[in-house]
Amino acid sequence: MFASVPLMERLFIATGVFTALVGCAIFLVTTFTADPAVSLETTAENGILAARLDHYEWLEHDHSKHDHDEDEIDGNVDLNPSTDNEGFARPASMMPGTPDEGYQRLQIELQIQNTMGPGVDVAPTHFWLQDGDGRQWPGLQGGTFRKTNLRLGQALNTVLAFDVEDSNADADMELVWIWDGEETRFAVTGSDHH
Repeated sequence: MFASVPLMERLFIATGVFTALVGCAIFLVTTFTADPAVSLETTAENGILAARLDHYEWLEHDHSKHDHDEDEIDGNVDLNPSTDNEGFARPASMMPGTPDEGYQRLQIELQIQNTMGPGVDVAPTHFWLQDGDGRQWPGLQGGTFRKTNLRLGQALNTVLAFDVEDSNADADMELVWIWDGEETRFAVTGSDHH
């Protein structure tokens, strides 16, 4: 039956079937792989400011390496330099820049630039970390990022730091930025980003 149809009509039918299949494939891909409700960015413009997430990494301090209870052999302290003796036990409060026991620190390198307006204030309080379950972590205070007034064309290269419980450090996170009533989210996965 199909052989009795002229060649031009067969090409027309084949093109129609192919177009329908491509249309169905596009529909299925866009329906089942839809973007999240809030777009996740590595660069974003938020009003007159632009931000770029340059790098992030998890920093871990293993407190157990400084526990010397295991270095005792028959009541004597093992002073053999060939063993894994890394120093005296110190709590995190005695080691500035390290997270407390049970926490890992996420450091995010960020650039913020005033691209088109008069001087505006940017501050670490405009940012926080959030996981998929809605848990939030504020940025640590006292780092390199302090409230700064950026004039037109000025940029700030800074670091945000967040201490997150070990159990949550592998979760995919979002760096949330609120400025001038607009919200922007940057994807921060459990693996390092360079």
